[in-house]
Amino acid sequence: MRLHHAAVYVAIAALLTLFLSQWQWPLPPSTGAWAGIALLFAASGALVMVKRTRTYGQIGICIALGIALACGSVHRLVQSRIPGTIEAFARGEEQMIIGKLVALDSSAAFVALTLDAHFLAHGDAHIPVRGRVRVTIRALKESMFYGDLLSVRGTLDPLSALRRSYAHHLLSQGIVATMRAQEIRVQERGKATLLRILDRQKIFLREAVQRSLSEPYAAILCGLLLGLRESIPRDLEESFKRTGLTHILAISGYNITMVILATESLLFFLPRRWKILPSVILVSMFTLLTGASASAVRAAIMGTLGIITLHTREHTHRTILWTLTAMALWNPAAFWWDEGLHLSFLAIIGILLYGAFFQRLFQKVPKFFRETLAMTCATHITTLPWIAYRFQTISLIAPVSNLLVLPLVPPIMLTGFWGLLGALAWIPLGKIVMLPCLLLLTAMFSIITTLGALPWASFTAERFSFLIMCSVYSLIVLSTLYCSTRPIAADCTQGTPQ
Repeated sequence: MRLHHAAVYVAIAALLTLFLSQWQWPLPPSTGAWAGIALLFAASGALVMVKRTRTYGQIGICIALGIALACGSVHRLVQSRIPGTIEAFARGEEQMIIGKLVALDSSAAFVALTLDAHFLAHGDAHIPVRGRVRVTIRALKESMFYGDLLSVRGTLDPLSALRRSYAHHLLSQGIVATMRAQEIRVQERGKATLLRILDRQKIFLREAVQRSLSEPYAAILCGLLLGLRESIPRDLEESFKRTGLTHILAISGYNITMVILATESLLFFLPRRWKILPSVILVSMFTLLTGASASAVRAAIMGTLGIITLHTREHTHRTILWTLTAMALWNPAAFWWDEGLHLSFLAIIGILLYGAFFQRLFQKVPKFFRETLAMTCATHITTLPWIAYRFQTISLIAPVSNLLVLPLVPPIMLTGFWGLLGALAWIPLGKIVMLPCLLLLTAMFSIITTLGALPWASFTAERFSFLIMCSVYSLIVLSTLYCSTRPIAADCTQGTPQ
């Protein structure tokens, strides 16, 4: 058996085991499960010794290895929740914790901090603890950045007190408890690490944008350029949702891939290979500007994988499988409940399977729009059922709105970046340099609000259950398999024409 074939068996076995393990959560793998894995290893080893059954034995060893890796990953995740973690003290009582700030998000209503807990204070005693806590407070009295050592007093609650979907979302970020803070103090300023510098940079850039542009244009640019969407008005956010454009404000591989598509459309006059470097630079800039958080780094990985998918079809399916397996084993909770991760992989699979077909279908469309339109339609095939199930909303005009808005995103980001540099030097200079960006933002705002106001722009899908979603995906898979056997639809599985 070849090495890449063995790796595929290991990956598939690991992913299937992890998928089924979510219904066992939060229980660890049982002793019987480990005994079954050992038995499978032994039986497969015996088959390998016989020449006639050697292939079956090798496959069995690969499957056993994949199951063992998945069970070990789940066991490691469960171990992060044993007594000694901050979760064991979360009983809805007032506590004081001391820990390091790892993330901060603010909105008009409250400030949310992610704290890596070090100690739980009981009078003069400090009990060592570990685990991440989501802390919320109405407002901060002083500036805080990544790496600062904070003391926080408030009500410490378990995740079981939250809505199940939100609790799963926090678990996917490694958070095991929440706190409603009454008081937060900085005990010690953090050292000048790269993440701290990026965190401070993001705050300064947001302030520079807000001083250079009026609302809601400043809020849109912060969402596009910095991944900060807390100041976007609710009615505008609803228009983004109705037009199927929420993804351009979210930090996900889907977002980055769509921005790359629009960038490459603007560079249509260059050979395909020459477009790779600008795309990689764009992904790197976006990751740094958003603070290089875990979600941003994961999105950058997915965006880079999207670049590979766009420019080559050779072994791309294996790359997707191995990337997903590595991410799932590293953080099973993210594999189970991280919406951005799900959306990213579904979008890339759509590009891989249907991108070439839609490019041929739209071959009479001008080249400037063809790739963006083709890839938008391709990603919607694989993402629309998931979006309908998760958000209970389906946008009918998403292909049109994406076609009109996505080409505006790269020039907005570029002119906004140059405007930020000018604003950091001198605010009046920033306002002047921001003028092209303001014109583009005005055009984007007009398109989104106009299309979002259409009564038939979207409709709710409250009855779109998990079973219906699985049925739709089953039909998509069967249709794809049928297309791959038909000469007239062979483009579904062929490479993109150069």
